Amino acid sequence: MSWFPFHYRDVKGWHDSGLPLTATSDTAAKLLDAALTGLILHENDPLHGDFLTILKKMRAEEPDMIMGNVVHYCYSVFSKITCFVMLQQIMIKKNSFFI
Repeated sequence: MSWFPFHYRDVKGWHDSGLPLTATSDTAAKLLDAALTGLILHENDPLHGDFLTILKKMRAEEPDMIMGNVVHYCYSVFSKITCFVMLQQIMIKKNSFFI
């Protein structure tokens, strides 16, 4: 099992780090920290699950948290762009093979 901090930042912890959140829920703030940690470590959190599961839990806990929504929407946009670019590259390679 990989290393995880398991001591995620609550609302006050984010504020003390110089990153104040719009969240009022400590659980949502900790889930945001867990999601970002898992994304950086490229591992699933053994307590909270994979990145998308953590995002779903976080948004269910506090749907109006701005930073949580930013992370969710950025992931959605970039994952679709990445898939689109990969498909383009596959099609270019496939088509150039037949030329």
